[in-house]
Parts: sequence; C-alpha cells; structure tokens
Amino acid sequence: MRPTIGDAELLAIVCAVLTIGLLAFTFAHAAARVISHRRRRPRLDAASHAVAAAIAAPSAVDDAATALRRLPWRAQVEVLTPFTGRVTGAGRDIVAALAEAAGLEQRARRWRHSRRSWRRLQGTQLGLGLAAPTDDQARLLADPDPYVSAAAADWAGEVGGATNIETLLDLISDPSPLRSFAAMNAVVHLGHRAVAPLEARLHLRRTRVVDRYLDVAAIIGDAAFAAPAQKLVTHPTAVVRARAASLLGSVGDATVIDPLHRLTMDSEPEVRAAAAFALGRLRSWESSAALGLMLRDKAWIVRRAAMLALVEIGNPGRLVLRGALNDDDPFVRDIAGLALGLESRPAAVQ
Repeated sequence: MRPTIGDAELLAIVCAVLTIGLLAFTFAHAAARVISHRRRRPRLDAASHAVAAAIAAPSAVDDAATALRRLPWRAQVEVLTPFTGRVTGAGRDIVAALAEAAGLEQRARRWRHSRRSWRRLQGTQLGLGLAAPTDDQARLLADPDPYVSAAAADWAGEVGGATNIETLLDLISDPSPLRSFAAMNAVVHLGHRAVAPLEARLHLRRTRVVDRYLDVAAIIGDAAFAAPAQKLVTHPTAVVRARAASLLGSVGDATVIDPLHRLTMDSEPEVRAAAAFALGRLRSWESSAALGLMLRDKAWIVRRAAMLALVEIGNPGRLVLRGALNDDDPFVRDIAGLALGLESRPAAVQ
C-alpha cells in the first residue's frame, strides 16, 4: 500500500520550501548589493573627491558634475549629502548647483508635485538632504500629510528665510503634534535668525500657544526675550506664568528679580516652583531668605525647587540651609539635610 501525505505534512513541506526560497533570495540579494557597492565604490570615491575639489576651486565644478552624472541617483545622494552638513555659504551654493546639474533637484521637484503623499515626502526629504532653497517650500509646509509638512519644517529650519520663519511660527499652533514639534525644532535650529519674529509673537498675550513660544525662546536664550517675558508673568494662565518665569531665569538680569519674587507667592505651585528655579539660575543671593521660607511650602515641587535654588546660589544659600537644619518643621530639616548632601555633587543638582 502506497503511503499518503496528509494535509498537515503537505503544508509543512510547502512552508519549508518557501522559507528556504525566501532565505536564498535574501542572501542572494544582499550579496548582489555588496558586490554592486564594491564595484561602484571607486566611482563614488572619485565623485566625492571631485565635489570636494569643486568646493575648494569653483573652476572644477564641470568635472564634478560629469562625475556625478555617471552615477545612479541614489549614489548621487550618497555623495552629496555628507557635504551639505559641513559646508556653508558659497560651498553650499556649489553643492546645490551640482545637484541641479546632476538632475537630482529636477527629480526632487517632480516628486514634490506628485499626488502620492509618500512620493512628496521622498522629494521633500531629498531636498532636505541637499539643503537647497526652493520656491515650493510654503506649499510643502501646508501639505495635508503631516509627515510631508514635518519634513518641510526641518528643511525650512535649514535654509531660513523671513517667510519660512513666519510660517513655522504659525505651524507651532497646529493641532498635529508632529507638525508642531517639527516647527518648534526648526525655529530652535534657526537660532538668532528667529529672535525678532519670535519676540513679536511673545508680545501677543492672547495667543493660545504663547506657552510653546516661551519654551522655544528659553532654548534659544536671547536677552531680547526678557522684556516680553516680564509682561507675561501676569498672564491669567498658570502655565504661561510658569514658562515666563523659566525664560526670565534663562535670559534675565538683576531687573527681573522683583517680578520673580512676586511669582514666589503665586497661587499655583508650578508657578512658585518655576520662580524658585529661575532665582537659582540667576544666582540671586539676595533671594536666599525668600527661598528659605519656600522650604516650608505645602507643595513638594516648590520645596524641591527652593532647595535646588539655594544650592545653586552658593554660600548665602548654604547659610540658609544650615540654619534650616535646626527648624521646628521636620520636613524643612529633612530637605535642608538633603540639599547639603547634594551641594558637593553638582551633577546630582542638575
């Protein structure tokens, strides 16, 4: 009697054959890519040297363009992308001109006008990698796909421009977290170029995203933000008052001490804590007594902020903490002991 193969055995055999075939295809594809890359490596190196020579001596641009045209577009990107993050000014203009001469920019421009969102994203990312300015950036920032818009925000942060900065500041208020975060990151990347437009936004007290603007301003850390921040410490929203206090601690001077002292008596714990941190960052030794009183605050975040601020201030703060070791309140004694233990370890304080 001839043996028969059941359905289960047949299925197992088919799965084994498919698995072996898939593994064989994967290894063959990987080996082909390695061999192709090794064969292409000399041309990639030659093109990279040609681009470097063109940046050093613009007269060699034609030779670099010729070397790039001999490569497939992915290899062109591989050659040009490392230069975009290392060169500025005229050098970056040369890289952009080489991308145009090699046909990369035309390809990216065609993709950015595609009806498919993944293709528009690919074109935007290619433009970002080349860090070249474009006339369709505003359209990309307003793209309905949040991934395309976020990539365009990263790109705008690289190339700058007054229109791009205003659009990025508008995009910070977008309900999409991806768009909003990408816009905030781009504005931070712009640095001093975004100071004046951002300062103007901080003067608009009724802006519903003023707290996000304050976060970005605190990271940039320009003294021009101190004036609007002093006005925002009276904002009706607690989160805005807290962000304004943090910003004053980053960019303020002796003139902001009084507003911060008033915030230490705010009704909201997060605002009092932010004010205490700010006084510590400013090394306001004259605030030591007020910070010592804050060690009795009912909110732990406020007591912790006052403790760290006193440690930051140095000797005047240390005197207050030593006196607090004999306080009637056991919580004050405990937190003072903790602070005096931390003062010898600055990393723990930060």
